[in-house]
Amino acid sequence: MAEEQAIPVFLWYRLKTIHYMLQKEDAPDTPTTKHGSGVKLMPEGLICLNKRKMLAYKHIKLFSLCLFCCFAAKLIAGESNESITVKGLARNYVLFLPTDTGKLKDVALLFALHGRGGTAEGMEELTRFEAIAEKEKFILVYPQGIDKGWNDGRGVNKDIDDVQFISDLINFLVSKYPVDARKIYVTGMSNGGFMTMRLACELGNKIAAVAAVGATLDTTIDAKCQSAFPVSVMLIHGTKDPLVSIDGGSLTRLPGSFS
Repeated sequence: MAEEQAIPVFLWYRLKTIHYMLQKEDAPDTPTTKHGSGVKLMPEGLICLNKRKMLAYKHIKLFSLCLFCCFAAKLIAGESNESITVKGLARNYVLFLPTDTGKLKDVALLFALHGRGGTAEGMEELTRFEAIAEKEKFILVYPQGIDKGWNDGRGVNKDIDDVQFISDLINFLVSKYPVDARKIYVTGMSNGGFMTMRLACELGNKIAAVAAVGATLDTTIDAKCQSAFPVSVMLIHGTKDPLVSIDGGSLTRLPGSFS
């Protein structure tokens, strides 16, 4: 805890030092010439700064560097709650960055989608992927669905463009972090699993592989799934699943059917 507080105290000291120095007015220590206005100028026409102010500007540079380092440390490690705007809606997600992300190259990116009625935080608690992400050095994202659900093609949240959300989020993260665009993966369970399969169909140009748990591919999406890009798929399904039958058929609790 003491180390965490040391940086802000040090920056506060630097800031007070700068303020003190800029308040002082000492006579210039460098020869100057006087003009009719009384302003002391260097022979080249530049205002002569006294030594105290020059030292103050050195402190400003040091202060700026320290401040940058503090915020950079926040950006390159740990977990944070983030958001982007997609079609006028603020879309939230939990982001986990492994240690020394800024020093890594060609990092993989994994999205983990919660089920219907779930949350990003709940998916995080369920999967505990952070330890794996830290060990294997990949970036981990838990997106949050609107009203705790995903528009997976079965009539749930049909006015929400979740495909665009994930697509825009991929673009943003690839541009900001050292992500290898060939190593983008998605997994999800239940409603999140169906959404995962929809993403495999509609974002095959961006996603390398998907894994769906307790979900298959909705027949509506299957009929339109014409991706020209190969996507590797893993399905994890219980043979006695009472909600999403492994044999396919109609899903009675929510609109739509699956194949």
